Amino acid sequence: MGIKVLVADDHELFRSGLRQLVVDELGADDVREAETLDQAIEILTAEGAGDLILVDLRMPGMSGAEALAALRDGFPESKVAVVSAWEERAEIFAALSAGVHGYIPKSLPSSEIAAALKSILAGGIFVPPAIG
Repeated sequence: MGIKVLVADDHELFRSGLRQLVVDELGADDVREAETLDQAIEILTAEGAGDLILVDLRMPGMSGAEALAALRDGFPESKVAVVSAWEERAEIFAALSAGVHGYIPKSLPSSEIAAALKSILAGGIFVPPAIG
C-alpha cells in the first residue's frame, strides 16, 4: 500500500508541485490538498490523517506553533512537517518545539526536499542545513 499525504498551502502552484514531488519521489498514491488550516483539519478528520501532513507556516488559519501542536496532538499517527518560505531561526525552533517532524525551507532544491521527506517518513527529524 502506498503513502497517504496531505499538502496544505494557500498557493495552488506550490501545492501542485509538492503533490507531484511526493507522487514521483515518495510513491504517494493518495495525495489530498488544502488551502487553509480549517480545510486541512476537515479533510484529515473526514478521510483519516495518513502518513504525512505537510503544512505552510503562513496560510489562512495557521497561528504558528499553537496550530502545529494542535495538528500533532490531533493526528498523532501522522508525521507533520512544515514546508515554508520563512527561514527565521526563531520560527524554525518554535515549530520544532511544537513537535513537528521537520522544517523544510521552500528554497531547497526539490531533490533535497524529497530527501528530507524520506528521512521524516523513516522516523527522522529534519532540521534545515543552515540551523543544523
